[in-house]
Amino acid sequence: MRAVHYLNQFFAGLGGEEAAETQPRRLDVAVGPGRGLAAALEGVEIVATLACGDDYFGEHEEKALAVLLDLLEGERPDVLIAGPAFGSGRYGYACARFSRMAAERLGIPALAAMHEENPGVGATDGRVFVVPTAVNVAGMRDALPRMASLAAALASGRELGPPEEEGYLPRGF
Repeated sequence: MRAVHYLNQFFAGLGGEEAAETQPRRLDVAVGPGRGLAAALEGVEIVATLACGDDYFGEHEEKALAVLLDLLEGERPDVLIAGPAFGSGRYGYACARFSRMAAERLGIPALAAMHEENPGVGATDGRVFVVPTAVNVAGMRDALPRMASLAAALASGRELGPPEEEGYLPRGF
């Protein structure tokens, strides 16, 4: 099964705040937290990483989404994995919006990982599975296996159980 991983410019290794205007791009391999995620995924391969700068996404949302969705569609993944964004609001919002559009427009199951108080949680509109994380990167080691487990379930098309069993936030259903 195929997965695409979405990261911001920082976690994709493209730079910090000075690179926050980075336009959407495709990387051929798992990078940053994607390497740990790839090791935890069973039966799912990360075939590409898509990245975009936080500021670019925020200032050019429609254009960024159009490019990201086009890149995503070309990969024909079984699941989109976004983040983890932890408590970063700009990054969480981008993860949520991209995941939501992937699910709505392309029918690709999607999950985003972020702290439950991240403003991005509300931007998912209940259409995206959100894996809760710690507020900061210190929670990476805990987040990646939970993201991998849910991603494998979504990619396989398995019917999911309740949030407390599967490790995602309640979606309001």
